[in-house]
This record gives sequence, structure tokens and C-alpha cells, in this order.
Amino acid sequence: MTPPPRDSNSDRPRSGRRAASANPSPVAIACFVALILALGVGGWAASSKKAAAEKEKAAEIPAPTADPFAGVVREAPPGAPAGRARIKESNRAPAGLLEDPIWVGAIQIAQDAYALRDLAEDAKASEDWAGYSSKAVAAREGFGTALDASRNFEDRIIDQYGENDRQVMQVAKERNKWIDQRAKYRKVKSSQ
Repeated sequence: MTPPPRDSNSDRPRSGRRAASANPSPVAIACFVALILALGVGGWAASSKKAAAEKEKAAEIPAPTADPFAGVVREAPPGAPAGRARIKESNRAPAGLLEDPIWVGAIQIAQDAYALRDLAEDAKASEDWAGYSSKAVAAREGFGTALDASRNFEDRIIDQYGENDRQVMQVAKERNKWIDQRAKYRKVKSSQ
């Protein structure tokens, strides 16, 4: 059995269902309009709320801020710790203190040690290692002798005039230079 012939003008599709029409249904149109209106009303409400908040913020008078430290009295900053305070120098020692024969003798020994140091550095520059070694050891011993010769002198003048006396400070500064020079050559061995 063959199906009846189809009419070419028929609106029915083969499946037997009705074809969707090209026009949207009135329910879909109503839902779409309701959605647009809801979004519009929501946006208008949000913008009016924001505008009201800005007006309220502008209308507020800022309250003066209270200074929490208004009642605190300014004080002078604390002084430096004892180890970092500026040393107040004095001139308690007599004027000719540095012309003491003990100090002059120690200075002469140190000058000889400086001359030996210069010879040692020249030998090192010319790569004369034996000469460098012997001169460096002699310079180290010379600085040690100058320190030994001036130790009691420095202790005595510190006890008499204090550490803050200008001349006493000059003696201490010079002796510290000798200590540094002696330490510079502490590892040099005598070449024998």
C-alpha cells in the first residue's frame, strides 16, 4: 500500500507536526517586555539611590578631627648614650708634655720602624721576597719596641690628666697607628 500523494501546498510537514510560525507568540513578547521594564526600573532605582548617597555625602559637614597629642608637652630629645656622646676635650696637661724624653725616644723608634716599613714595601713591589720578609719583620719589631717604650708614659699621663686631654689623645692616636702597623706584618715570617 502506498501512501496517498502529498499535496505540495500542504502546511503539514512529513512528521505530522505543525510547522513553527514565523511570528513570535504573544506570551514570549509579553515576557520580553516585562524583562525590559524590570531592568529599566532596577537601573533607575540604583542610579537614584547612588545620587541620593552622593547628595547626602556632600551635605555632611566634616567633623573637625581632634588632635590626640594636643595635651602632650614637647620635650627635648634624649641625650646620646654614654659611649656615643661627643668627647669634651680639655687642656689639663702642661704645654710641653709631648717633649718628654720617653715620648720623644718612642717617636724616634717608630720613625725608624716606618723607614723599615717603606723598605719592605719597596722590596715587595720588586718581588724581592727575602728582602721584604726581613724588612717587614724588622718593622714589626720596631713598632713593638716603640709601643713598649711608650706604654708606661701613656698610662701615667692618662692617670694624671685624663683621657680627654688633647695631648693625651694625640699620644693615644699615635700609639694606635703603631699598633695597626705592627698588626699589618703580624703574619710575615723571618726568612732564614
